[in-house]
Amino acid sequence: MARNSRPALSAALALAGILQAQSATIRFGEVSGQPGEIVALPVHCTFDLTLIGAWIAFRFDPARIEPLSYSVEGTAAAGADPSALFLNLYQDQGMCGISVHERGTHVNPGSMQIPPGEDVCIGRLHVRIRADAPLGRTPLPPAESFRVSETVVLFWRDGMKVNATSIVLAPGGGVTVTAPVGPRPVGHLTCTQVVEEALLAFTLTEAYDSIEIRRDGAVCATLPGTQAGFSNVLGVLGRIEYAVVAFRGDVASIPIVCELVATPPAAPPVKDLACGETGLQWSNPIVFDRILVLRDGELLAELPGTAGAYVDPARPPNVTVYTVVSELKGYPSPDANCVDNGVWVLEIQSVQVPLDATEVRVPILATTAEATRGFCVALDIDQSRFALVTDPERSIQDTVLYPEPDWLVVNINPRNGLPTASVVFDLTPSEAESYKVLSPGLRQPVMNFYFTPLGTFAPGESFPVGMVYKTETGGVIETLLTSLAGLVVTPVTLLPGEIVFGAPDDLTVKRLKGAVSSATKGTLSDIRLTWTNRAAYDSILVERNGERIAELPGASQVHTDRGVEHGVFTYKVIAVKDGQSGFPADLFVSTIPAVRTFLRGDANRDGEVDIGDPIFLLKYIFAHGPPPPCADAADANDDGLLTIADPIFSLIYLFGTGAVIHSPGASYPWFDPTPDALTCAE
Repeated sequence: MARNSRPALSAALALAGILQAQSATIRFGEVSGQPGEIVALPVHCTFDLTLIGAWIAFRFDPARIEPLSYSVEGTAAAGADPSALFLNLYQDQGMCGISVHERGTHVNPGSMQIPPGEDVCIGRLHVRIRADAPLGRTPLPPAESFRVSETVVLFWRDGMKVNATSIVLAPGGGVTVTAPVGPRPVGHLTCTQVVEEALLAFTLTEAYDSIEIRRDGAVCATLPGTQAGFSNVLGVLGRIEYAVVAFRGDVASIPIVCELVATPPAAPPVKDLACGETGLQWSNPIVFDRILVLRDGELLAELPGTAGAYVDPARPPNVTVYTVVSELKGYPSPDANCVDNGVWVLEIQSVQVPLDATEVRVPILATTAEATRGFCVALDIDQSRFALVTDPERSIQDTVLYPEPDWLVVNINPRNGLPTASVVFDLTPSEAESYKVLSPGLRQPVMNFYFTPLGTFAPGESFPVGMVYKTETGGVIETLLTSLAGLVVTPVTLLPGEIVFGAPDDLTVKRLKGAVSSATKGTLSDIRLTWTNRAAYDSILVERNGERIAELPGASQVHTDRGVEHGVFTYKVIAVKDGQSGFPADLFVSTIPAVRTFLRGDANRDGEVDIGDPIFLLKYIFAHGPPPPCADAADANDDGLLTIADPIFSLIYLFGTGAVIHSPGASYPWFDPTPDALTCAE
């Protein structure tokens, strides 16, 4: 079955000696196994150019098999970066393969490369045969598409990415279920931690005489053959493997295994918390003893343990943080938070560069209220003086972004000629790759635009840099944030910046600070800005979120912005002398109540991420030092555990290269967007 075929164009180019045929044939192999067994289905491809990646759709019978993962060990693609492998599922459809990370039309030279060949094994799809699967063959063929994504094979030709113009999906491919050796195993095994216990649940696929539970290889319990669950006091922290083996007489089934990471006892948090005009809604994984609802850190309501919704009778009209905490057996859960009337901001950070600069980096910062799937940013900049450098790989370095997004393009948009960056972290969202999002947080660095300056520049010469929200014709959205559900987030505040060349240092105020009053009470705050002048100025300009709010005498070193609502604000203080403006000193201020928030990596809770934090954590781990006052803050690598890996990560962040602090980051306190069992009581 051929698709996307362009025979006339391909033939013409081939006759001209310009292009080889760009075709690929995909074939799934055959495997067999007994119920409960995990088998590896080979994926073969025939291709005539250097292959750099493939997105392969397939169909399967979910009542018989469960796809688990995609691997390349022992195949022609064994040199691929494991982080580039993926498997996404939806009902009876799937897509697997090696994710090609878009870089415009150019390919990262470090990407996987497989020479042309016939029937080359490029990976293996690992599937578990269901414990109750009927005997016989179940087909698992390649397919034309998965949801909205098509099967795609990409090649590298002369350093450029090219798509296959013809893809043939060969028939065949499947799993043959053979008779089990002994009884069928149990099915649908799950392992979850509830407070201090591990709860195992499974289904019985036939009649058993007994069921054996093994913990890390050792038998810990023998159950009647009719029992379909088990609880076990954990007692230790870390990874624990449980195996369930069913017996008929003395004959054992194959073991079915699950693994969990034991964490300090805590009630599980509520799930899927959302807030808005209709109130708060959430779902409960279990029945709790009670549920507490807090508004801006203060107790608002105590609800029964079965409650799944709450309406605030005095819902504030501005930004409000709601927190839901569940309790079970005296153990509170980690906080579940949502931001009502949330603030969304994309900001261009102003930059000051030398007169002889050969490159200019323009950072983009994002404040987001919810998990974000992707974004697109289009810049309004004088392109007669600045030429875009199209280097997508470098554009997301030193940012908080997932390092290998599924889609990333930095180019001149052909529709409007604007420098544009587009990124989607996960084109086919799945539970297995739920980490591929931009977590909510304050002023997170998400993108860098690089430009080559053109011509010569005068000292203090400045150029505005803005963001284009819509084109003048057609109303096409150019700068946007996309929610996890794929919806465009509105409204988004867009804050411009500027590029300033060689501004004299004495024209820039220094030590700009801000103090917020009454941020946790009422609806309004006063923000007092202070700074130091380096010289005598004619005037001082003060801006809030891109709007001028004050013009002060040149000797001023303080300004109070009164009656500010809950929100986030970027203040700029600009000195003016003899008609020339200095480089703007900027300050980010949040008046959203910062109760139960933290800086990631701030293990000792002194408000800074520095060498004192790994030292504090090392003393706790090895020298019986005091426990961290906020376990979430001490979890520097954001894996939900407190181990030696955290101080090591902090040291790499402080003194090495390549370590990026996950949200909420190390600059502005915020909530933990990552579900785990760690809490932050202080």
